[in-house]
Amino acid sequence: MLAPISLLAQPKPTIEQYADCLSECLVRELTDTTLPIIFTPEKTIGFKRELDLRLQSALLEKGLVLRESPSEQAQELRYEIQSASVSVEERSSQFVRTVSLMVFVKRLLNSELKSAKSITAQKRDTLSQSDLERLNDTRYPETTIAPRRTWLEKALVPTLTTLSLGVIVYLFFSVRSN
Repeated sequence: MLAPISLLAQPKPTIEQYADCLSECLVRELTDTTLPIIFTPEKTIGFKRELDLRLQSALLEKGLVLRESPSEQAQELRYEIQSASVSVEERSSQFVRTVSLMVFVKRLLNSELKSAKSITAQKRDTLSQSDLERLNDTRYPETTIAPRRTWLEKALVPTLTTLSLGVIVYLFFSVRSN
């Protein structure tokens, strides 16, 4: 049974975009998919653990055999997140969201380093204002898109701050001189 078109067109949450980027980076590195892969998800709760669990699911969906403990004739996969960023660019009434992930990937075979390199992946999509707010995940700062300030807010806040400080300094010295 097929899903309705409206469900297929829904934008992915930012954490899922990061997981897609990570999966893309790591699958590029796997040269022999017949060997089992040793992959141990992060134990502490956080952004990396969330990505690890989603990556584990994606690798299993691709039909790869995963193990968490070392064994002979298995390749070990390790990665470190070097940078994770999300940015938004406004175009008319829509917003273009760009999710970028750079990871340092190490692939070992029987505890021998086979490759180590930095890989980058990027995902782009177009969202509405309501989607931007809905797709923020406040648990992880890497997934949160800061609301854009208008030019009035950008000018008004520094101006009011400067004027307030000026008034305070003026009152301080005028009261003190009396």
